[in-house]
Amino acid sequence: DSGFSFLQQGFDSPTGYKLFKSNLIMKIPLHPLVIHFPIAFIYGALFFTGLQLIKPNWTCRIVGLWMLGLSSITSVLASITGQWEMKKARSSDYSSAIHEILDKHEFYGNMITWLTLLTFLVWLYLFFKYMDNKLFDKIIFIILIILTTMVTITGYYGGTLVWEHQVGI
Repeated sequence: DSGFSFLQQGFDSPTGYKLFKSNLIMKIPLHPLVIHFPIAFIYGALFFTGLQLIKPNWTCRIVGLWMLGLSSITSVLASITGQWEMKKARSSDYSSAIHEILDKHEFYGNMITWLTLLTFLVWLYLFFKYMDNKLFDKIIFIILIILTTMVTITGYYGGTLVWEHQVGI
């Protein structure tokens, strides 16, 4: 035994590519490690877009755009790891009240992921198509306020699950 037999368990699918499905990887709670990146990036996008609207000479106009892009990428990773944690939580013996919070957290998390990705792609397209039109920056700022509010609500549900109900601990 080479000491890496646990990795082989992760590759025993018909196609041979069952990456990240080994027992070891699935036992590590990756969602808490990943989730803080999209949160920070989306708050940063809101901050820098707002700063650029108030003081245009203080920051580059595309900083918020690229921060939202980074939030999009890391949101997808957070959703994937969140689904892994959700699978573990669903197999546990939690009360229906906890499952209700889990459902809300999952719903908002998935909505944020898709809306962040969609907003980034639309903003990227509009930025390069209508580069001189600053009206889009104001519209995006309003959308970022909505997304950041959704992130805050989702984080509240996630924090409630962990700190009040010890889900995932």
